[in-house]
Amino acid sequence: MALPKIESPTFTTKLPTGEDLKFRPFTVKEQKNLLIIAEGGSEKDIVEGIVELVTNCTFGKIDWLKQPTVNLEYAFLHIRSKSVGEVVEMTYQCKAAHDGKTCNQKNFIEVDVRTATHEPFPESTIKITDSISITFDHVTVKDVLDMMNGLTSEQLLYAKTKMVIHGDEVITEFNKDEFKEFVDSFPPDASERVDAFFRNQPTLVLKPKTKCTKCGEESFIELKGVLNFFG
Repeated sequence: MALPKIESPTFTTKLPTGEDLKFRPFTVKEQKNLLIIAEGGSEKDIVEGIVELVTNCTFGKIDWLKQPTVNLEYAFLHIRSKSVGEVVEMTYQCKAAHDGKTCNQKNFIEVDVRTATHEPFPESTIKITDSISITFDHVTVKDVLDMMNGLTSEQLLYAKTKMVIHGDEVITEFNKDEFKEFVDSFPPDASERVDAFFRNQPTLVLKPKTKCTKCGEESFIELKGVLNFFG
């Protein structure tokens, strides 16, 4: 007699970008595979493992490489919470100073991942001068993996430029040399605004309240990104 097939429950949530997401919990086999990668792999290996797991748990309906990283983080967090629980045990080192000495006590805290929020998406159109603006595509999971493979900031800037707007003219076709000359002519304040767009791509954020078991210092610690919620 064949063993019964276990049917996984399905759940729905809404991604940070607004789309509805249907998902199932991960299986023991999927969890073990990811833990093996986490123990011996690089950060890139872990991200690729998460992409594979999330793809399986969302029935292959979404190309996660094309999604903003915060969507992948959010999906993984919800899949994890329905698979092994909403509470993650984490450690932190107390950095409170007392009488000129740092405490450095290692503490354990339990964090409810359901309280995680995400940062807002930055405005995708950046003003360069009074008459010139650039519109960017948001950074995707593939872009993050490409940067781990050596993609430079200059290459990323070129790849994510959707259009250049000059007055009433919209320019969408330009080669790398033309674009480099254009970027090199930016005023410094415009260059900073462009850099800020890429720095401020949203990620998941958790700010649990902590109390050191040694010195009693109370504070909040800030956790960002999917790897902090991996436990």
